[in-house]
Amino acid sequence: MSFQYDGWDISPDWNSTRLSSPNVIYSIVDLLNPFSIENYNIIMLNKVFSTIHRHGKHSIFLTNLVSAIKNTMAQGAFLLFNDINHRDNGRDIFDDSISSLFNSANIRKFFYDDPDNPVWTGNGKWCKIRQNNLIYPTNYAPNIDPIRNIRHNVFFEYRK
Repeated sequence: MSFQYDGWDISPDWNSTRLSSPNVIYSIVDLLNPFSIENYNIIMLNKVFSTIHRHGKHSIFLTNLVSAIKNTMAQGAFLLFNDINHRDNGRDIFDDSISSLFNSANIRKFFYDDPDNPVWTGNGKWCKIRQNNLIYPTNYAPNIDPIRNIRHNVFFEYRK
């Protein structure tokens, strides 16, 4: 299988950790400016919305995203949302803002919940991810403090 990966971020701080490959391109993009998702089959938003929400800029981003979905998202393309499973971090605002742009039969919602600290998970129509096997080993004693609620994730899949 061949693919082309285009990674967008506003900060160049991640450049030293990025994969170098001929089919991988990274661009500095400010999602608070209008953007196009034309020619993309899979659009992934990984922990982007909660950060934008925390800075109070989510309305600007949602205006741009809704416009991109309506005007440039290809039929059959997927939008995958991965973020923190907590209503105070914008999870429901995101879903409420874009769900109406998709046929409800083309929306699926999943969550992973920390078994030691269960959290509220929406309307009960979400599928719980019961297994969290890691693909590769990780350092279980990192030298950083994790962001609170980071182990509580939701994954929303929207197909146009």
